Formats: sequence, C-alpha cells, structure tokens
Amino acid sequence: MSQDGSYGDNLTLIAIMREFNMQCLSAVRPENSTLVSNEGIYDINLPLISLGHFPENEGPGSPSLNNETEQSSVSEPAQSQVSEPASDPMPAQSPASKPVLDLETKHYIRTTSKVTAQLLESFRIQQDGKRATPNPQETEVNATPDPTKEVVVVDVVQRPSNPEGVEFRKRKCLARRRYANCGPDEVWHLDSYDKRTPNGIGINGCIDGFSRYIVWIEASYTNSDPKVVGGYFLSAVSERGGCPRTVRADMGTENGCVRRMQMQFRTNHTDGRANEQSFISGKSTANTRIESWWGILRRQCADFWIEVFHGLSEDGHFTGYPLDKELIRFCFMKLIQGELDDTVLAWNMYNIRRNRHSVSPYGRPFMMYNQSQVYGCAHRIIQVTPQALEGCEGMYQEKDELTCDKDVYNFCRYTMDERGWQDPCGAKESKELYIRMRQTVVQLL
Repeated sequence: MSQDGSYGDNLTLIAIMREFNMQCLSAVRPENSTLVSNEGIYDINLPLISLGHFPENEGPGSPSLNNETEQSSVSEPAQSQVSEPASDPMPAQSPASKPVLDLETKHYIRTTSKVTAQLLESFRIQQDGKRATPNPQETEVNATPDPTKEVVVVDVVQRPSNPEGVEFRKRKCLARRRYANCGPDEVWHLDSYDKRTPNGIGINGCIDGFSRYIVWIEASYTNSDPKVVGGYFLSAVSERGGCPRTVRADMGTENGCVRRMQMQFRTNHTDGRANEQSFISGKSTANTRIESWWGILRRQCADFWIEVFHGLSEDGHFTGYPLDKELIRFCFMKLIQGELDDTVLAWNMYNIRRNRHSVSPYGRPFMMYNQSQVYGCAHRIIQVTPQALEGCEGMYQEKDELTCDKDVYNFCRYTMDERGWQDPCGAKESKELYIRMRQTVVQLL
C-alpha cells in the first residue's frame, strides 16, 4: 500500500464495501468528495458510512478534530492495544507536528458525521450483512418524516458531483428567469395546440410577447400544414400593415412558410434582427408566452370539449377513422371556433395583475397593445409593402369556409335538409347531430 501509484487505501475501501455490501462517502472537503461502493454509484438501499480523510497525495495523512494541545480519545486506546518492540519504540507525536484543520473543514466533517449517523439509524445491520426488521415502537414514534433530514441526505449525495449547485440551493439563490420585451410587435410567439388533433380539429395560435395580446387563434382541419399556418400569419400582417421584428416558433415543419415570409419581409433591413435573425426557432417548451396561454385555454374552453369527445369515444361513436373526423369537423368546428373567439375576446380585455417576479407591464392586453405609449413604449412593427405581400404567392393558403371535406359537407347538408334537422347551437345539439349523422352514414355503407 505504500508503493507509489498503488492507491492502496482506495482498493482497501472497495474491498471492504464489497465484503459487507455497504457504501462509503470518503470526503473532508466538497471538492475532494469520493463515493466508494460496489457498483460505483449511490444506492439508496445500501447503508452509507462517512470517512473523513484526504485523498491520495492530498493534505496530511491523519487529520484530527481536536485542539492542538488535546489528545485524541480514539487514538489512546488504539495505542494501548498495539504492542511495539522495545528496541524501536514509537516516538510520541508532538503537538506542533499534529496537522491542523481550518474551521470550514472541521464543520464539514462534523456535519457529515451527523448525517451519517442519521442515515445509519434507518438501517439495522445484522452479522450476516442483511437488513433487520425495524423496531415497531421506533417506527410508530418516527412515523412522521422529518423534511430537514431529507434535505440533509440530498445535500450529502449531490455535493460530490455538484458542490456549487448545492451551495446555491442552500442559500436559496436560484435565479428566476425574467421575460423582457421592448414593445408591441417586437416578438410574436406562435405554436400549435395538439390536444384536439386526434379528433380531427387542429388549433394554431399567436400571441404578442409584450402585451400578451392574442393575434390569432384558429381552428381548422389541420395545424401541421405550413401553408395553412402561413395563411394565418399573412392575414395578420395584412390587417396590421406590417410584420413583427421577430417571430418565435418551434422547429416543426408547420412553421416553414412563416419563416420564409418573415425573412423575406426583413431582407432589406440592417438592424440586429434582420434577415435570418428575424425568425427564432427552438424547443416548444421554451416558448413560454404561448405555452403559458395554452394552459389558460384549456381551463377556460378546451377541457369541456376534451370531455365531450372522450365521451363519444367511450360510447363507441368515434373510432378515429377519417370519416368520423370529417363528421366531427362538420358538427363541431364552427361551435369550437366561436368559443375560441369568445375566449380570446375575454382574455384581451382581462386585467393582468402586477407580478413582483416579472418586469413585464400589467393591465389589459388590448390597451397594452393598442395604447403602448401609456407604458412608455412604441409599436415595433415593420412596415410591409403591398408588393412584398404579393411576393408571398404560393406560400400560404387562405382558410376555407367549409369546415370539412367538400363531398362530406354536401352530403351532410343534403341529409339535414331532407330530414328537417336544424343546425346545432350548442354542444348537446352538436353531439346529437353527430350521432344521428354517423348512424345514417353507417346504414348507407
């Protein structure tokens, strides 16, 4: 063990841990922490002991926690049990030669020892190395878990691999991300809502990053066709006479036409967000503005329709076939689009309260978007000429007035006129119309 490069102390620890099926946290300082176990990883089911010593070639060989003038209570009985030859007596170690540890090291060793004691309390080791059954009385007394012990255990386990992160969490210094925006039309966040796609209805939306004003929310037969999404974008640009400085979307193929049009609108500009920089693509989960609003949409509107369509599936009236989806679109599309419009109108007039964690403005999205000068900001919209709009030919598709396939639509309208069925005005009427229409189609087939 004394030969250079052998690392005998580490090999001995590994052999001991394998023999007794245990694991050891060998550490004095966080940066020198080492976990020694049979598999080399931490196992919550194995006993954990803590050994305070310095690694190979690091620091003194036998650290002491006591003062310089005190004798270790552990070393005295050890010396009395070992017999040394009289011809070569062991010289006594002088107080000056005893290694001295700083206060930080002493505190870490004592803390680790306390944690080890708490961990070993939960395990009863028999002579054969197996865990014994816990004492029922102690289990009843300690039935309520102590959250402080859980925090200490996590501290010990994670400190060897991430000491800086542990210190940050202990000081509660985790930085909260803040969203900052210069003004309306600086960034548009767009995304697709896929919760109703299995039933044949795709929803796509866009929100202004500064004011949280909803630019559009559209329901159609798809939300993955690039030309359909491009039609929503071009319609919003034409209505405002300009495009935003930046568009933020995910990396899906449905945003391809929007990307091409946005870059085309920003080709001749020289600011920092011109050309390719005018379109930002990334993970959908990081697109926080629109992702946050999808949660609001689900609570206000989508949850109800999820239950309606789930009921149709449970009753065997919807199997996912293309014809079922076409009938869903015919019976429910206009009603769902109407509820989306009502939800958008209510949100744009909703008074957003002040948040101490946010630097974004607060108030009504409609006012923040259209009266931005009240908030000390100006519209950041980029003017787009009619010639530039005409240059987008072939990159968009206008939303069709028919909610489903043309042949299916004509058949359904003919059947309704022939049998005297009225257009639905609510969810219950739409559900009844769908069931009757599906039964009619099944009989004809």
